[in-house]
Amino acid sequence: MVGCMLMACSNKTVDFKFTPEQPRAGESVVFTNLSTGGEAWAWTFGDASTSSSKNPSHTYRQPGKYVVILKVDDKSSLTKTAEITVYDTIPNFTCSVEKADSAGLSIYQNVTFIAQVYNPYKYPVQYAWSIPDDVAYTAVSKTNTADTWTVYFHKAAKDVPIYLEVILDGKLTDVARYYTVHDMPAAAVLIETADGQTYRRRIYGNRAEDRQPIDYPEGLQILKQMQDTFQLYNEHAYYLSELQTELPNLLGFKIVSRKIYARTTEGLCVANLPEAENLVVVDAAVPQALTTDVVNNRFYWANENGVWYMPLINSQNNQFTTEPILLDSMTNVVKLAIDTQAR
Repeated sequence: MVGCMLMACSNKTVDFKFTPEQPRAGESVVFTNLSTGGEAWAWTFGDASTSSSKNPSHTYRQPGKYVVILKVDDKSSLTKTAEITVYDTIPNFTCSVEKADSAGLSIYQNVTFIAQVYNPYKYPVQYAWSIPDDVAYTAVSKTNTADTWTVYFHKAAKDVPIYLEVILDGKLTDVARYYTVHDMPAAAVLIETADGQTYRRRIYGNRAEDRQPIDYPEGLQILKQMQDTFQLYNEHAYYLSELQTELPNLLGFKIVSRKIYARTTEGLCVANLPEAENLVVVDAAVPQALTTDVVNNRFYWANENGVWYMPLINSQNNQFTTEPILLDSMTNVVKLAIDTQAR
């Protein structure tokens, strides 16, 4: 008897289809149950609606993407999930950032806009995306004429317009949606020049905002206290003059997690405390390095050509990548520090 019951269960399958395959908002969608066996069906349609019918119909009131789930006999092992795209009556587009319409977007965050065009008869369709010239943004996509477009924004702003022009079977439709772009705190490089000017440049992954004058006391205090000739680490004071007996070419240093990250006459190096064995990584562009800091697995310094950084290539922070990356072409830098909580 047990064997028969197991065999009966193993013969059950769960599947379904829906028509039309490209429904519009307000149009009835018929779900056809293709399951074998089973006596009870539980449907969820992704918009808080449910049904226990074997072959239900459902009408979506709003366009968008919905996840439809069918569970047979209330068994997790007999579950089928499928995504359905409900189109607007006229061309429209959505945004890849969750709740972007209400919560907004963040600066330097990739956002993809996705065209939704009801086109079941496969008519010729053309797309053209645009943003006004006075909005600070960068396009990530190579073209603005595909059905998706990825960009990121440089500055916070309200009611930023995104325009989509759609030509479907020769008929032109213009679509516009508006988003709020929010500022986001991030680690920042703080810079002081020889003439006493101070600047901040926040870092977002491999992107950085435009240079801004420092206008907050905390940043000025961090920069004022920053130097690379003395470090207090684990209640022990390390002085440049003392370390130069072991590292004769040492010009400046920082100590992070029992490692000395230093600039020398030969280039940048990292040495374990208290050993003096060092690894020189760059020997051409860095001998003129003026000031140094290490934050968030990155090594920052300045020379006569600008402000640079190099990521560290492993979790032990023993080695750098081989190519310095120019962060800012500012010259005459005399002091550099990192603010990890720059607003």
